[in-house]
Amino acid sequence: MGRDVVVPLTVALVSGLVSFLTGVMLTRHRARVDAQQQYQLQARQRLYEAVGPLRFQLVVACREVASRVESLHKRRYRTAIDGYFGQNTLYRLLRPLALAELIERQTNYVDFSVDRASLVLLRFRAASYDALTGGGPVFHGLPLDWTKEAQHVFAGRLQHAATLLVIEIEDQPPRCARFGEFPALLQAARQADPTGGMARLAALVDGTSPGRDPVFWCRLVAYGYVANWLLSIEGRAAGYNPVPYPVTNMLSMANIAELSAIAEDMPRRLESMIEATPGESTASRSRRW
Repeated sequence: MGRDVVVPLTVALVSGLVSFLTGVMLTRHRARVDAQQQYQLQARQRLYEAVGPLRFQLVVACREVASRVESLHKRRYRTAIDGYFGQNTLYRLLRPLALAELIERQTNYVDFSVDRASLVLLRFRAASYDALTGGGPVFHGLPLDWTKEAQHVFAGRLQHAATLLVIEIEDQPPRCARFGEFPALLQAARQADPTGGMARLAALVDGTSPGRDPVFWCRLVAYGYVANWLLSIEGRAAGYNPVPYPVTNMLSMANIAELSAIAEDMPRRLESMIEATPGESTASRSRRW
């Protein structure tokens, strides 16, 4: 066979082999891409089905927290824990944490990584516990006492108190207790464990006001800020806007030297605290509240 025949034949064979291998690789790549897209589509659907209702409930609960804390700095309310307003305040504080607990449980069953926007829900939980139980730069300048639960509830015991609001009935998905169910839950918890997390938080809320306990008041303001932060991200799609939340005034009007000293810097501190929690950065998001 002459050279003028062998060379074209070899080129044709090599070209055919390359085309075949390329086709195989492209087919496999396309199959992997299709499988990944199918997985993400199904995972998003499972995530939305699992978290969607809880997401809306959390938005409403965060608005109630921010509104309640903000209202406490305007006038003196009767927050005795055996009265309606005191119990309602305690319920409002715990409800977002209970809903965050239910959302976190879904990480065992659904993949949050397919929708990074949903990670803000988990981030809210971390920032809330930082506000209510932490001792980071947000609280520098305040006399923190870690020896007892005089200014806060220990994190584990606060989580336990929040889970007491989770109602679990056989053959039904777990849900957060309604306020009408809360007084009985509160009474049972205080009787079962007079020194437990629910009882301790109830004692802190009992008679609370901006001037009574500067550290606990600062924690409430920080928690309300975190709630308003989530509301600013998740609320508008549901028709809820963030509430006016004048952090500096809320601390200054307590007329306590330690709070007045950090009041101006508090918005920056709270932003830094939220930025430090895991999840999507807030640097590019603007919040007008």
